[in-house]
Formats: sequence, structure tokens, C-alpha cells
Amino acid sequence: MTAESKLEISDIRGTLPLRVCPSDVWPVRRPRLFWSTYDWPEGENFDFTKKEGYYNLTLVSKERPASDFLPRGWRVSKNFTKFPTCVRSKWRSSPPLLPNGLNTCSSDELQLWATNGFRLPPYHFRLSNMVFNPFTKSWSPPPVEMKKRLVLSRPGFTSIARGKTQRLGKVEQTDIRESLIANSMHAGVQACMLVPILKNWGYPAKLPDPARLGSESLVLLGSDRSSPELRLVRAYFSYQDHRGGKVSHEAGPVRMRSKPMSQSIDSRQWAWKVVLSCTWDLQGNHINSLEARALLLALRWRARSSDKIGKRFLHLVDSKVALGAFTKHRSNSRSFNYLVTRSAALQLAASLVPVLAHVRSKLNPADYPSRVKVQLHPCVAAKGQHKRGASSNQ
Repeated sequence: MTAESKLEISDIRGTLPLRVCPSDVWPVRRPRLFWSTYDWPEGENFDFTKKEGYYNLTLVSKERPASDFLPRGWRVSKNFTKFPTCVRSKWRSSPPLLPNGLNTCSSDELQLWATNGFRLPPYHFRLSNMVFNPFTKSWSPPPVEMKKRLVLSRPGFTSIARGKTQRLGKVEQTDIRESLIANSMHAGVQACMLVPILKNWGYPAKLPDPARLGSESLVLLGSDRSSPELRLVRAYFSYQDHRGGKVSHEAGPVRMRSKPMSQSIDSRQWAWKVVLSCTWDLQGNHINSLEARALLLALRWRARSSDKIGKRFLHLVDSKVALGAFTKHRSNSRSFNYLVTRSAALQLAASLVPVLAHVRSKLNPADYPSRVKVQLHPCVAAKGQHKRGASSNQ
């Protein structure tokens, strides 16, 4: 923002802006100006000082290292300080005119910039601003999912980004997702800016520690001594639609072409183990019917255990057909409706309350055990010799 624009907005609002940057705590730069109409309370975790033309708010807390936001095996360079501000991405066939940071990059970094379609400013491809991918053995700017973690957004929140009239390719979809992150604000800074309003309302009792925002390692047990995994399941229960029994979206009314879109849950948020894996003899069954039988098998497994009777639980499925039918407890297909009614009978008999959520097949923890070629005892569901796998994870 230019100095003239900042001065004009300050004259209209009648107050000086407040400058906040998440780099005080988190390993990413994203300075932003806020024009607020409330006073900032005093606290040990915030340093409020007046500068020429603006007020500066410094977040005083323990700095979060970059390793907290990197997948296992990934690393940054030795000269790393902070990741640069996320900017809009656009794939180009030729470089733009006078891009920022062109004179600060080496020839190898400029070659990598050209290989990536000039989609970001050149300084994003400096070695000090990139991460090392141990799988591809190469350096690159942080990918989309990593940038979302840096700005404390939910995993997979921008995965539903599509074009207005057609489904775009992988490159165009990546540009849209990175542009959505660039046009947003850091969630930690937004939470800090809401502190004065909540303080006036009497909540919280004291100013929070900024380093605790978005921290997975600092999650405490609930008031009932529940584990973080169970608290996460309870959080997803709050994202059910108005009918109940199905998690439609993670946060906010996400829509595409004026229709509600269901977001997929990232199953990597939990630790999984295989509790049931078997084969059955089937012939001529549709894939949707097979997915429904796997879900029915999981309900039967729960109904056989006394400690699981009368419980509400979150169950992940990668078939939206099975998810919709089992949520509504009906189907137009006669063969499919037979499985749905058996599921309803099990739920009534064992007082089970399943809450279904969609998961992508590549992230479904029960997908791989159902494909492993091992000698297992068959679960006879129909006569025939065509065998398909089924598994249930907990």
C-alpha cells in the first residue's frame, strides 16, 4: 500500500492504522494494516508502540520454528529466516515486466523460476525461501498445503476450488488455491485482533499467548480429561448439516454453482490401526453396493461389542453414494435399499448413532487394507467366486 493511500484511509477513518505481522511468532511474513475503533488493552504478550504514521503491535511470545509446519523429512536451508508473504499465483509463458527480486536471485534460481512457469515473484525461488522435498530430492517454494498451515488455515480448506464453468486442470487449480491464500489474512493475527472485543465482553479473562494459536503440540486435555483425538471428533460433530448424521463442511457455507459442496476430511489428523479385514464372495455387485457392504460390516463389528453399544461415532467413507443413502436411510435401488434397511435395523438394535463424513480414497485409511493380497477368512455375503476386500479402521 502506498503512503498516499494509507494517509487517505486514515483521514476517512479518523485514526491511524495498526500494523501487525505474524513473523513475530510464526515463520512467515505477512504485515497488514488494520484501522480499528477500539483501544488495545495492556498485556504481557503484546507490545503496543506508536510509530510515524501508524501504531505497531508486536506479538511477544515464543517463536514457532519452521519445523512445526513441515512434513516429516522436509527441511529448510541454513540461511532460512522467515517465509515471504504469500502472493497470488499465475502460470505464465513468459516472465512479467520488472518482477520483484529479480536481481537477488542466482542463475540456478532463475532457471527454477522459469521451470515453474514464472508463477510467483523471483524472490520466492531463492534458496533461503524454499523447502526441500525428500521424495523428489528437489527444492521448491512451500506447496499449497504447507502455506495453509503457515497461515493457520484448516487442512484441505481450499481443495474444492474449481472454475466457474468447467473443472480446471491441476496447474490452474493450484493457482486458484494459492491466490485464495494470498487474498486472505493470517488466522493467528485475526484472532489477536479480536482480543480487545472479547476482553470488553469479559472473555477471555486474560490476554492469550499468541504462540498457542494453531499449535498442535500445545493442545491440552478437555475438561473431562478427553484426548485430543476425541476432542477433534466432537469438533467435527458440530459441523453437521441441519438434518444431522453427516458432516457437510468444515467451516462456513461453502458453495459451488449455487449448490452446497461437501468437503473431505483429512484422515491424517488421527492415528489408525486395522481392527477388521476380510474377504467375501460376491459376483456382479456394483462398486456402490460393495462400499455399502463395507460400511454395514463396520456397523456389525460395532454391534458385537458391548462397550460400543449406545455410542455416537464418526465414520469416514470414500463413497458419496453410500454416504447419502445411509444418511437418509433410504435408496431408490432395491438392492441398495436392502443394505440400507439392514443398517437402520442395526442402529436401532444397538443404539448406534453414526455420523458419516467423506474422505478421499487416497486418504482413506481403510482403502489399502482392503486391497492387500493376504490369506484371509471369507465373509460370505452372496454366492459366487468373485472376491472383493473389505476393511474397517479405528
